This record gives sequence, C-alpha cells and structure tokens, in this order.
Amino acid sequence: MNKNQLLSVGEYPLEWRLADGSSVPGVLTLAGAETVTGTAYGLPAEPPSHEDAARARPSWTVWEPGVKPYGVVRGELRNNLDIALPDACVSHQLPGHSVLLASLAMIGPKLRDNRDLVFDEITFQVEGLTELSGVAPLKEYKIPQRLADDATYGGTWNGESTQEWTNHGGDRVRMHYVASFAAPQGYKLSFTTAPVITVSGRPRPLDEWMNTYVRPSAELAGFAVNRPQAITFVTVEREGVGHASVYGRELSQQRFDAEQAAPGAMPALVRCGPGRASMPDLIGRWSAMKRDYPVFADYLTSIPAPGLPITARFTALMASLESFHTIKYGAGPLGKKEFSREKNNVMKEIRNSRDVSEVNYDWLRRWGNFFGTYELRERLRALHAGLPRALQDLVNAAVEPVPDLLADVVANPEDIWHIAGKARNNLAHGNTPQTNEQLSLLTQLGNTLAVGHVLSLLGAPADPFAAAITRGDWRLE
Repeated sequence: MNKNQLLSVGEYPLEWRLADGSSVPGVLTLAGAETVTGTAYGLPAEPPSHEDAARARPSWTVWEPGVKPYGVVRGELRNNLDIALPDACVSHQLPGHSVLLASLAMIGPKLRDNRDLVFDEITFQVEGLTELSGVAPLKEYKIPQRLADDATYGGTWNGESTQEWTNHGGDRVRMHYVASFAAPQGYKLSFTTAPVITVSGRPRPLDEWMNTYVRPSAELAGFAVNRPQAITFVTVEREGVGHASVYGRELSQQRFDAEQAAPGAMPALVRCGPGRASMPDLIGRWSAMKRDYPVFADYLTSIPAPGLPITARFTALMASLESFHTIKYGAGPLGKKEFSREKNNVMKEIRNSRDVSEVNYDWLRRWGNFFGTYELRERLRALHAGLPRALQDLVNAAVEPVPDLLADVVANPEDIWHIAGKARNNLAHGNTPQTNEQLSLLTQLGNTLAVGHVLSLLGAPADPFAAAITRGDWRLE
C-alpha cells in the first residue's frame, strides 16, 4: 500500500529524455484530478527519433501554434525517479518554451528499463469499493469495558474479505483490504484498512488496464451506490522491472480508509462476497452493456452526477430508454423490409380508390410519415413489463392512480407511460413544457426502469433495489 503515491502534488525539476538520446530541462507539475503538465525548454518542434541523432535538429522556425500529439515522452527527476508520458501532446508557447500535456503519467524508480511500457499487474482503488466488497475485514474486535491492568484491545481478521477470481482471459482478480498500522509506541494504537483491487495477467499497456478494469470499476461503483465514485490511486508493476505510480486527471490521489456506512445510507445495489456476484463477472457484464447499449450506458453513468438541469436529464433519459428498447426489442413490430412492403401495398390501394382525391393522396404522400416504429409510450410500457415482478408492483403502487401532480399533462391518459411520452414530445417539439416538479417525478420513474434493467443485465438480484424503494431510500413519488 505504500506504493500508491511516490510523490506529493507539486512541481519537480527534471530532464526530459528524447528518443534520439538528447535531453532538455523542464519542470513537471503534479496535482490530483488534473491533467499532468510539464514545461520543457529547448524542445524540438517535432518529436525526434533514433535516426534524428545523425541529422540536424528540427528548426524552431517551422512550429505552428496549437496542441498536437508528441508521442511517448520520458524524463528523469532529480531524485532519480523516472517518468513516462505514454501519449503526450505538446503546445509550443514560444521558441524555446513548450508545454507537455498528458492525461496519464507513470512515475517509478526503474521505468527506463521498461522499454515498451507494458505491465503485468495493476493495483487500484475506487470510491465505493467498501460497499461493493460486501465483506468487512474484521469479523470481531475487542474493546475493554474499563482500563484495568492488562486490558486488551484487539480484532480478528476476516479471511473472507480477500476475494479472488480468475476470469475467462486468465487474469487473476483479487479484491482485498490492506492494513496500515501506526508506529508501535506506548501512547496510542492505530489500525486501519483500505479496500483495493489487484489484477495480474499478461503484460499490456496502462490504458488497456484502465479500460478493462479501472474505469469500469469506478462506473460500476457509482451505479451501485448512486453517486459518482472517483479513482483514488493506481499503481502498475512489471516483474523484474518494478512498480510505478500513475497520475492524471482521472485520479484524485486521495486514498480512503474503509468505514462502516453512515446510518440511513442507501445500501449498495450490487455487492460481491460469498454467495454473491464475482467482480470479474460484474465488470465483464458492465463492459458488455456499454458495448451493446452505448447510449443507454452513457446516460447511466450520469444518473448520480449533480448539476444537470432537469429538462436535459429527462430528455437524455427518454432517449436512452428508447435506444435501449430499440436494440433489445427492435424498432417496431415489423422489420423494415416487411413494413415497407405493406406500406407500399396500402398506398397503392389508396391511390386506386375512387373515394380518395388526387389532392388528398398527394397530401398523404407528403405528410403521412409512417415508419412502423413503436411510440415512446409503448416502449416505456414494455420496459416496465420487463422488470422483475417486485419492481413492477412498487412502480404500479406509486402511479396508479395517476398522481395529481401529473393530471394536466395529457387528457384521459392511458397510463403513466402515456404521460411520460407526451412530456418528452412537448419538450422535443417546442410545445408547452412541463414543470420541473413534474419532470422530476417522471425522471425518477424512468431512472427506476433503467436501474431495474441494468440489474438484470448484471445478473444481480433486484431485492436490494426493491428494499431501498420500500424504505424510501429511492423515492418514486
């Protein structure tokens, strides 16, 4: 755990090492949750290669303003630590003064020996791992009732808090807690734990590790606890080369210790632990959902994000549910070709009818846009019907009869989904919009559909979600 942060935030003088063997001085700036930046003095306008050593330097008279890719950039800090920017960009501010930018950077003692910048192990922490773990690291502890002679403090480690799996690709995934002890002394005793995930497998670049495990874990944790969860730290390691800490705008660099959830906090919707889901399976299913339902997944990651206006959130929600339904069930009851054939037959019959004038037929051809797709109300109704029965019943109890707040959206509505479709159309087509209170209620109902279907895609039970609704942790009214 001591490997999670080699350097504190701040500025560090260094030498940037270029591919042709030359170097230029500069300053590296590190800060949590910010792009890694560094100044460089005398940096060539174009990244040199090994062959450039035998040629003249690129002229400073040819550079153009702006930001452009600069490839892999390495450096050496004055404390002998190495730095690597795997995909840097450069902005030449003035001749002789450039700024390097990178979304991710690695800093470690022996990075120069890792020529291809691939790693066979990664350890990381994301907020929400305590809730996702589902297992406490201490199964019992002892606190003396009074401070008598030889009174003992202590605890028993829970071996089940270390959970290990091997996925289909052969990667070994371990969700575990690491312990930290204060230096032994006669005046105080401190013992804390922190949840982390360690994955080992075939060597691969940092960004592949991030895309396969780290980013999906943060998104999954955010979904599970219904609030954004940050990546706090990442370290990578390669056997025989050593480890490196990772910095970048995605990482807060603020490690947290495990704590019991606050009283009244909504329990996680998804948890690992004995008899529950495996982390590799959850990550795999989450990644498959993002691949198969991209618009739906994009919205899901924004559900816990604060600050989005309710009109924008409701519109995005309806679009994401519509996209999800289309991919899962199809655009309409008939395929495109079959619908087109039926439509043409009907139009021919109308054209040949003596009861339809030429003017009316032309109007129908011009303005009768028939695409054979489901209406939004039908899509929402089908998604509701696809929920587990316990969730269906809870939603029905909240919207039957239609709440008074929504009574004026549409006259004689068929059901709540008819109202939701009408509200979306009002916003989309510039009609009289609904109030923020009305949209908030419809959004929460739509979010309930979304969460219910995600739980099904993850293979997770809906019982915790149903219990959260029953307790009022997740409100439907």
